[in-house]
Amino acid sequence: MIDGICQELNLLLGVTRELLDCSEPSLEAWEGYSKKRNELLGRLQLLMPFEAESEGDRLKLQSLIATTLEKDVLLKRKIQHHLSNFRHQMVAAKEQKRAFKAYAVVSAVRSSIHRCNA
Repeated sequence: MIDGICQELNLLLGVTRELLDCSEPSLEAWEGYSKKRNELLGRLQLLMPFEAESEGDRLKLQSLIATTLEKDVLLKRKIQHHLSNFRHQMVAAKEQKRAFKAYAVVSAVRSSIHRCNA
């Protein structure tokens, strides 16, 4: 059983590293990772406390869990950075939209003044 969990943790760790290395992961990649992570961590909680087959198995599992959680912290920071960038882009887009609307209104008024004067 521990070998299976270790394999899943290694797979999750690999996906975590891929997400960290990718500059713009797709939404599907984030969602797939999140689902896999939550399922695996849920199973780990159900297995705890468990009877390790050996001290080596227990240490191996603890090490994998620690490494996975360390990389997960880095991934959370990356997500927070992306969210911050999105917030800034949304503010900039809102300001741009307001400027474009103001220009459109002023432009329409000037056009109507020109037509009236002609």
